[in-house]
Amino acid sequence: MMNMLLTFSDNNQNLRTRLLLMLGQSFTFGVLVALVVIIGNTLFLSDFGSASLPYVYFAVAVLGTLLSYGTARAQSIWTLPTVALMTMAGFILLFMATWLARTGTQAAWVSFALISAYPLVLRMSFVILGWQARRLFDVRQIKQLFPHIVTGFVVGFIAGGLVMPFFINLLGAIENVILVMALASLIIAILIGQVGRQFSDIFQLEPQQVRSQTDKSAKLSLWQLFRKPFFRWIFLYQLLMAMVSKFTDYLLLAQTEMRYTTEVDTAHFFSTFYSILNIADLFFLLVIAAFFLRRFGLKAGLLANPLFLAVNFGLIVVVAPIFGINSTTVFVLVILSRIMVVTLTDAATRTSVNATYQALPTRESTLTQTAAEGIAPQLALGVVGLVLLLFNAFPGLGFFHVALFTFLLVVVWSFNSLAVYRHYAATLLKTIKRRALKDVTLTLTDEVSLSAVNQLLKSDKVNEVRIALNMLETAAHPSLSDHVLTLANHTQPEIQIEALHRIERHKIMAALSVVRALIAYPDTTAAVRGAALQALCALTEAKAVYQVCPYLDQTEADVKRGALVGLLRYGGISGIIAAAPYLAEAQQELSAADRKLAAQVIGSVQRQDFYEPLLTLLQDEDKSVRLAALEAAAQVQHPSLLPFIINNLHPVATRSAALHALLAYGPAILPMVAAALNGETGHSINDTKRLVRVCGQIGGAETIALLRQHLLHPHREVQEQIIVALNSCGFQAETADRPLIDQCLQQQARYAATLLAVQRDCGTEEAVSTLQQALQDEVYRVRRRLFYLLSLLYDSRAMLRGEEQLSHGSKNVQALAFEMLDITLSKEDKAFLFPLIEPNLTTTERLQRLPQNLKPPCHEREVWLAEIIDNGTGLWNESWLQACAIYAAGKLGLTSNRELQEDIAEAAKKSDTVLQETAAWALRPVMRQDASAPDMVYYTNKPRWFASAEAA
Repeated sequence: MMNMLLTFSDNNQNLRTRLLLMLGQSFTFGVLVALVVIIGNTLFLSDFGSASLPYVYFAVAVLGTLLSYGTARAQSIWTLPTVALMTMAGFILLFMATWLARTGTQAAWVSFALISAYPLVLRMSFVILGWQARRLFDVRQIKQLFPHIVTGFVVGFIAGGLVMPFFINLLGAIENVILVMALASLIIAILIGQVGRQFSDIFQLEPQQVRSQTDKSAKLSLWQLFRKPFFRWIFLYQLLMAMVSKFTDYLLLAQTEMRYTTEVDTAHFFSTFYSILNIADLFFLLVIAAFFLRRFGLKAGLLANPLFLAVNFGLIVVVAPIFGINSTTVFVLVILSRIMVVTLTDAATRTSVNATYQALPTRESTLTQTAAEGIAPQLALGVVGLVLLLFNAFPGLGFFHVALFTFLLVVVWSFNSLAVYRHYAATLLKTIKRRALKDVTLTLTDEVSLSAVNQLLKSDKVNEVRIALNMLETAAHPSLSDHVLTLANHTQPEIQIEALHRIERHKIMAALSVVRALIAYPDTTAAVRGAALQALCALTEAKAVYQVCPYLDQTEADVKRGALVGLLRYGGISGIIAAAPYLAEAQQELSAADRKLAAQVIGSVQRQDFYEPLLTLLQDEDKSVRLAALEAAAQVQHPSLLPFIINNLHPVATRSAALHALLAYGPAILPMVAAALNGETGHSINDTKRLVRVCGQIGGAETIALLRQHLLHPHREVQEQIIVALNSCGFQAETADRPLIDQCLQQQARYAATLLAVQRDCGTEEAVSTLQQALQDEVYRVRRRLFYLLSLLYDSRAMLRGEEQLSHGSKNVQALAFEMLDITLSKEDKAFLFPLIEPNLTTTERLQRLPQNLKPPCHEREVWLAEIIDNGTGLWNESWLQACAIYAAGKLGLTSNRELQEDIAEAAKKSDTVLQETAAWALRPVMRQDASAPDMVYYTNKPRWFASAEAA
């Protein structure tokens, strides 16, 4: 423990202070509990005898439940330190009252009160410690540190027993030791107060504006908690644990009564037993506890106690009928059962249960702990007392039957432990994941919903009117036609156009007169008249050709477009014959506006056989024409247009429109994507990545099948997009897919290990600082790819949310995410992932913790730089990493090496400006002095990319 404290002193003074305050409390709690149990038992046996113990159990059950309920209610009003201080103040008052009553009148009720106080003080000790630990430490720190906190309690308990004779001699009577109990309670209160003052920000209540709601929920949640499966399993776990503990205590007392007849022998046995018990407990806490939980996790921590006890009580049930209940074998097994209960509870069970509360929101976790650890054990005492009274009421029932009953309880407890862990894992996943709202469909079958739609229809905002019309369309409401007729005469042109589009779409014949009036009305805007012409063609079809043809000569683009679209879409053969010459003329015009109009018309008509003009328009020199052609291509969706759409991915100005057009094609683009992934099309890496990204939005079984075939794509950036796209498609690996995913995981982990090795071997000089940062950034990207791969094997949202929280979350959030991964991932997956994500590890430590088969050999820095620049292995295909390696080689003066010169010159031949500039700069000294150096233009100034990076 001293080494641990020294480590904290070096790394985190704040954490060390928290631990010391908790250790001080736990030690003093141990002293207090030891004094209470010794004095309470001594005075009670003198005043009442052991026959009255069941009544003590009943009293403790009632008092303990009231105390737990009271503290739970107090938490909705005061902070946790305040509630803890109030609890300790109550104990101080109790001890002072019992001391006054015993010394003044020798009142017998004092002994009953003290023996009843023992389980209450013991239980509240760990409740108060647990309250603070869950706020002061994260879940991973709890698993590491809480066993040490419990160790302080055990040491205090031993110290309290050892100093008991000293206090009796010093104070003159056993009753006066009650004053020491009050003093110990005061010391604990002082330490709690210090925690509350020093870390007040951690224990703050919710802001005032939400207090009314949280107070209300706190009043109800104690009962509503029982409706939650997770709480019910934890509550049952605590209930069974307390019952088993009390039955082992009873069986030990029964065996002791059988074997020892004098008070001296009994006292000697208990002295020896409690010494062995506490030494064993201390050993488990100091040596085994932290390692056990780190190595085997929460599941083993929850199961350890009931599993070992099940074996032990199974032996008792088998051995007792053979050798007799008075045999030494049975006595030893009963002693072992009691030692197991205490040591495993302190070493594994209590820490594991405290960690499970981390899966819940803060206030709910506090209430859950208070109810489970406060009410359940007290209820268990009452149940045990009742069971013992029933066993005593029937002469045929005795020690063996109590042991058999305890064995059955332990078996139930074992199955309950599995249920607690299963619900803990599910609850923690639910906490980690970000939930999405489900879509809500509005049904227009009541006056309230119709009134809401009518309010939207009265708006002057086209978006609100569009929402209302969409609702009426979706519901096929009969009032749609009437509303559209009204809106066609709206004062806002945008709303008129929206209405005319609905008239065209639904061919509302009642609107024919309104449409003709809008066309003829001189003040109608060009956009509205164009929409009206389309609606007219939709309503009257071929009959509209002679009425609409005159508008083809209009100079206003909106009117001309409306006339062309209407004729081509609804005018039949005569309409096409009338409109075709104008469309061909517009396509061939020198004016970009006319070419753009041609593209818009083709897109609006939405006929695949009209695709040919788009072949030219998609290559137009004018950006606005290409954008219109891309929008049209998304509507026409002819396969012949795909290569020309993909060519528009490279220019930034048309990239978004090209992606939208490809997305509109859906699965029809998959053959083109397959060809690009196979390297058959000559598309750039960036364009291939964009095609894969579109596949992720398209989804579907065909897309998944294609992407899965290329999971091991040789180019790492393309491979990353494939992994991300598979996740976007909702792909979850089947058993047959696991080897392929595992191969990808191993590939990425091995690459990460190589990056770490380069970091380790390249040193920390200023000359390699940019390279070191580039390597670190690449490790982060590998880690992200690993999480995306894991999302294909495990719960997708949980994995990605966990990665986000590890990267950007607070310390507590990171610990919670780490815990989620610990209980979710397989042992093999954790072996390579955890060394990469574990915080506060050096590069060397990460490499040491990786599996042996992933670790690369050590190399000299010059060897690594040459390998990255040359990229003979194909591992280093990130141009920025290569540029950083070249820059480092130049700053270190390594470019005099002829082979390295050739590698740098070869890298400069790539069509990458960064590589070209960096290579030319790195070779400048050689090219000035050596005539045989590679022939290329060199730069005397530092490359601007590195100048800005170093300045940052």
